[in-house]
Amino acid sequence: SQEGTTEDEKKKYQTEVKLIREGIEQDIKTQVAQLIPTSVAGENVAVISYYREPPPPPVTTTASYLAMASDFFSQWGGTIGLGILALFAMRMLSKGMTPVASQVAAVSSQGGEAGGGYEDEEEIAAAKEKLAAAEPTVRDELQTMVRDNPEMAATLLGRWIVNSK
Repeated sequence: SQEGTTEDEKKKYQTEVKLIREGIEQDIKTQVAQLIPTSVAGENVAVISYYREPPPPPVTTTASYLAMASDFFSQWGGTIGLGILALFAMRMLSKGMTPVASQVAAVSSQGGEAGGGYEDEEEIAAAKEKLAAAEPTVRDELQTMVRDNPEMAATLLGRWIVNSK
């Protein structure tokens, strides 16, 4: 730079800078003193010089894997958790629905609404028995009624016997 290379040149440069700075500060002091009333101004005007230093370059650090994972999960963790919960719920529903699906497949293979047909007479008889067992007959309803309320059943039978004579 302009300071020089030897000690004498550096001292000479520093004194020149000091003289220039003092001259500029004195000029500013007189200009400011003219703007302020003389009773107040006097020796109360002080001028200080400073040098603005360039800001330090920003420090760049590389983020650790733990910090990157933490940032990722803080941003997307809720969404990922909700997705896992949805997948778990779908799996539980699919496990619960497999018996229904197997029943539909059995009905379609036995000639239900979905089509298909029976192979032989025994399968037709077995299917009719299953259907008959599923629907309560009049006899089943009467047995249930007698078990639930035997007094009413006795009164009803008594009336039938009296009416038949």
